[in-house]
Amino acid sequence: MAATYNYLADHVYVPIGVLDQADNFAPTQHSHASAAISWMHINDDLPRAENSGRDALNASHSD
Repeated sequence: MAATYNYLADHVYVPIGVLDQADNFAPTQHSHASAAISWMHINDDLPRAENSGRDALNASHSD
């Protein structure tokens, strides 16, 4: 269970739910915030992307 995306070369994405130590990988942003379910409230100061977090990921990985 993994995925790759053309817009972020050299990265492999693994669903956090399949990791035994998922607590060791804190999020750095929330993507697809516009699609969040109404009763789920995440109270943190992380940046939120209304849709894909692609732009932020590209910016953080450009050299």
